[in-house]
Amino acid sequence: MTTVGATAPAPLEELLRTRVARFVERVPDWDAFADARVEGYRRAQHRYIGAGASGKTDVRAIPAEHFTLSVMFVPPGQGNAATATRSRRCSSSSRAR
Repeated sequence: MTTVGATAPAPLEELLRTRVARFVERVPDWDAFADARVEGYRRAQHRYIGAGASGKTDVRAIPAEHFTLSVMFVPPGQGNAATATRSRRCSSSSRAR
């Protein structure tokens, strides 16, 4: 039985190309935030899903509507500036050894 107006599912190769984001393919954005190049606040953003708070377009990121996921790289001795947001954030960090 065929439904009128139904589209065929995307081939597996297309889904893997457009919906899988690997760390080795991410390009760190050292200019994601206004103070990201200031000594003491240096950090880079690796975008996986959506553009995040930076509002930048990243063609390598998986498209998103209401959700973003990015990983911040913070070199030893650096830190993040304080932020205020109206939305909830989930975050985790790990220390490079």
